Amino acid sequence: MRPFFILISISITLGCSTPSVKENVQHPVILPAPQSMQLQEGQIDLKGPFYLDVDSEEAQQAVAFLYDFLQSANKKISDDKADTGTVIKLTYPGAKPLAEEAYEISIDEAGIEVIASS
Repeated sequence: MRPFFILISISITLGCSTPSVKENVQHPVILPAPQSMQLQEGQIDLKGPFYLDVDSEEAQQAVAFLYDFLQSANKKISDDKADTGTVIKLTYPGAKPLAEEAYEISIDEAGIEVIASS
């Protein structure tokens, strides 16, 4: 399947927004466009386009890049960071008109985990 470009809006929510069940999902990871990043107080907005791919070296580098970016951003919000880690929600238009899918990425010292979001 060919990778494609879509717009993704990412925002950090401090604290824990834990679904009743955290299920590992095999979804594409994000490759952010660094020039589109804007750091605001208490929130990070990353606006695409983002390059989506499932299993590629570029995708792994993207996750590492995003992790480093959020780690540096946490210098401003680390005091408010919960023990459960920083949770960011990814929303983007689905294939159907006006449809949206939402996923969450849990980021902490253990790494980055993509979890289902209901």
